Amino acid sequence: MSAITHRITRSWSRGSESIPSTETVTGSGENNRNVDVPGGETVEVDIDFVAENLKLFYAHSNQTVQLLTNTNTVETADDALDIPANRAIDWTPSSGLANPFTADVESIFLVNDGETDAVVRIRSLVEAVVEA
Repeated sequence: MSAITHRITRSWSRGSESIPSTETVTGSGENNRNVDVPGGETVEVDIDFVAENLKLFYAHSNQTVQLLTNTNTVETADDALDIPANRAIDWTPSSGLANPFTADVESIFLVNDGETDAVVRIRSLVEAVVEA
């Protein structure tokens, strides 16, 4: 299997001062999607991965949406993440944060409670496990 590389670039700035940071993450599998989510609707996205094999997760939306895993209701979802409008959420093992996915993901549901259609861009990188 060929290695796949993703990069997350972050930056802080104030006036002429700037502090850039780039994180490079390598894995053996990826799942990248651009998903249209009409206002007031929920869309199921066929993305699956083993949570402990996740190397990078990045999601951006032009409208506020909620990401639910494995079911389409907050009450029964394994995990729920809010993606604010025009803001990205991202995670890597070296981020210093806990993996936001506490259970293996079989599908993702994107919930748009607003009136305006959303475009959600998801990028994920995993270390695939080869079964013998």
